[in-house]
Amino acid sequence: MKRRKIIAALLALSCTMSMAVPAFAADTETMPATSAALETQDADALATYALDVDATLQKPTLKVTLPASTAVLVNPYRMEVDIGGGVTSFDTILSPEMEVENLSACAIRVDVKGSLATKQKLASDAYATTTALTNVSGMVDGTDFSLAANPIYLANDGKTYVDANGHVLTVKATTDKAAGTTSYAVSAYVASKDIKVATAPVKDIDADKSNTLFIYVEGKQDDGTWATTFDSKATAGVKDSKTGVMSTTGMMALAAKEASKSILYLNAGDKGQVRVSGQASTNPTKAWTAVTDEFATPFTFVIDAVANTAPAAPLASDITFGKVTGIDFADTTSYTKGAISLATGANIAARTDSVTVTAPAGASTKVTVTGDATLDGTSDVVFNATNGGKATIVVELTQYGMTTTYTFEVEISVS
Repeated sequence: MKRRKIIAALLALSCTMSMAVPAFAADTETMPATSAALETQDADALATYALDVDATLQKPTLKVTLPASTAVLVNPYRMEVDIGGGVTSFDTILSPEMEVENLSACAIRVDVKGSLATKQKLASDAYATTTALTNVSGMVDGTDFSLAANPIYLANDGKTYVDANGHVLTVKATTDKAAGTTSYAVSAYVASKDIKVATAPVKDIDADKSNTLFIYVEGKQDDGTWATTFDSKATAGVKDSKTGVMSTTGMMALAAKEASKSILYLNAGDKGQVRVSGQASTNPTKAWTAVTDEFATPFTFVIDAVANTAPAAPLASDITFGKVTGIDFADTTSYTKGAISLATGANIAARTDSVTVTAPAGASTKVTVTGDATLDGTSDVVFNATNGGKATIVVELTQYGMTTTYTFEVEISVS
């Protein structure tokens, strides 16, 4: 009985971090202290007083946890696979969920850059230290590479060469610093004849007669949900034209040609997940167990610093009125017909009550009053409730550099 070798496809994901903004500064920084005494001068001298201002750029330190590596399982025979947590799946492309956590003080955008490479391997040999590689031979199809006229030098490490027969030769140099030597791994291949790379979902993967792979990378917020279908337009960090909401998820199909796309947008302190998903044809003309061609999906995470979302504008609910009952504040800039009930006591003619407008910590207020009330100081509204009446209170609340004006039309009554 012949033993068939089932090709187990492990897709190594190389995860490196590229910092678009160098990490030169600390996460938090106080404003520079200034202290200077201006000597008493006459008016003319003060009019020409010059002040030199030093300007510095506050730079973030990017702190991001990324998965070190993982493996993606191609499961074209839909065998039951335990994906952890007591959950099993019959999907044809499976990967564990990989966590990404933003420990930076600023928001980040997570891009993925990668491809789905397929090849039919021809040979691989190691060569000793040399300044040039010549007469590389031993191709399994009987074709020799003769590179004497065009040797590959150390400076060309990683470059790819193609011969007249379409064979691709790639050289990888590895240096042993301790031994002071360099070795070369030479691999040759041609494009895969069996594996087809799709860039969009196949309508009926069970009926597809080719050995088709469709693989994509998807990201989602920690509190989000995985998409039910692939969406080529889903890009993280893009605002919805109608709602203005920033998208926090994205996905990118891995094609033969390397591409890059945003798949996650994480605010400071947020977490997200990344996974690999897709399709593998389940009923191809050539059995997957007979395919000897290779494929891999190397990709890289690219991390960019993004400005944090501006703090929300102050709300009407942030304002409190001391000694007032009967007002139900809403998150709006206008409140009308609010009833203020003042406990006047026995001597109604002599009763005067004050109301203090209080702003939240870190905010400031400017209060103006018209009608049957007056302003005592900067925030005390004084009502003379002898005969009742109406008053308009205008509160300008400033917080985070933003000012919002709220107008309250109130009716004063006594009880």
